Amino acid sequence: MKTTLIKYMHRYIRKREYPNIVHILSPLPHEKVGFPLSLRWTSFVQLPSDAKAQLCLWHMGGENKKAHIIDVQKTQPILIENFQSPGRYLVKLRFSTKEAVWPSRKVPLTLAEDTPSAEEFMNRGTGRRIYCAVPWIKMNIGRFNANPCCNLRRQVRIPYNSDEKDFDPWNSEGMVELRRALLRGDPRYCHPKCRSLKRLTPKEGLKMCERWHNRTGTNNADFNRVSENFLRGETVLDTAPLRVKMTLNHYCNQACVFCSRDTRSSWRAGEGMWSLLKKYKSGLNSVSLTGGEPLLFIQEIQDELKEIEREAGNIHFEIQTNGSLVLKCAEFLSKLGNLTLNVSFNAGTREGYRRVHRRDHFYRVIEGIKRIRELRVGKDTRIRLKMVTMKSNYEQIPDFAHLAADLGVDGVKFTNVLLYSRSDIDETEIFDPLDPEWKEAEQMILEAQGFLSHHGIHLYYTSPGDNRDDRLSGDFDSNYD
Repeated sequence: MKTTLIKYMHRYIRKREYPNIVHILSPLPHEKVGFPLSLRWTSFVQLPSDAKAQLCLWHMGGENKKAHIIDVQKTQPILIENFQSPGRYLVKLRFSTKEAVWPSRKVPLTLAEDTPSAEEFMNRGTGRRIYCAVPWIKMNIGRFNANPCCNLRRQVRIPYNSDEKDFDPWNSEGMVELRRALLRGDPRYCHPKCRSLKRLTPKEGLKMCERWHNRTGTNNADFNRVSENFLRGETVLDTAPLRVKMTLNHYCNQACVFCSRDTRSSWRAGEGMWSLLKKYKSGLNSVSLTGGEPLLFIQEIQDELKEIEREAGNIHFEIQTNGSLVLKCAEFLSKLGNLTLNVSFNAGTREGYRRVHRRDHFYRVIEGIKRIRELRVGKDTRIRLKMVTMKSNYEQIPDFAHLAADLGVDGVKFTNVLLYSRSDIDETEIFDPLDPEWKEAEQMILEAQGFLSHHGIHLYYTSPGDNRDDRLSGDFDSNYD
């Protein structure tokens, strides 16, 4: 009786679940692929040898939302030949033992006849290399991804888990596959409007490297090694990234109407992310800190920043901030050797600022910028203002330009608003290239460009459609369990 009861209870004891450890690399979300279904995957940890592998499929649009579960071999790639039902599906990999389960996220895709298989997709390309140097130079580390740039397709993530201390995304399977795709002329991971896709000669690629070298002052020896690896087409690198952009936290003290962040999130960068920075210190020359609002916790990471600066040498720090805490943190910021502040400042007047940022920090930001200028006289300091333009704030552009000139900033950037599922704006705020409002906004920007050039301030702007996708849909995991 006791033995029977224990066996019965074991059926209902919940296994310990480890999410964000296993990831499906291919097919990409929303891709249309044929049979047999081939899945490339990666794991941040060594899975137990006795772990059972299963593929879970949910048919989208049908009334039955129960998963179709197939036992599969734990191979690379995983090949499913006995499933030949066309349609739209959510796909998830699941590895499990008696004690634990490691599930991937659900990936939406379409299975169709007379379509190349996912494995054939992985090996396609024009055969003419795309000479984009970014995956050889930089990496953006977030909580669950380590993409080299923001011009990958929205559904593409180089998997990373900030809680896993021993995982290095720089030469991970996802990053290596991205480099291989560029070598074979396959742009499937990149946004189709990325200008780097037009770099088709070694000369154009090397010019990209040299521009980066001039911008950051990279050590010549490090730069030469990176350039050689890039031109040779190495995919597993013996060099560290020259630049790392690191998300410190998700929490923010403002609530901008267009922001997609859960600004109340308590997540913060842990030891795993700092250990990566220290690992890369030999070749690292630029660290960009972002959030949330990174200056909220800058006092608590002073020791880490000082150690990186001391061991990496002439390193350049770049901070993406809303500027509201610059005045409070001015004393510490004044001690950093090389510093760039990119300040999100989405209006030209106090009232306009309050409408967009939903906080009354207008004059506090201005005083902070002035104080940094005073404290960092004689040091390498660059301050740039960024304005996200939308239909409700573009009339602030002239006031914004005059404010930038009064503050003596080094650069100004105008970008178009992107619509996220979590933001508090809708499609009526987004410019279309044919909108009369955009024509008026662009004229204001061009006039601001002429005005600011007389003050030695560079202006950069993007037109509607130049950015990545204008819209991001909601969570496609919902309603399927």
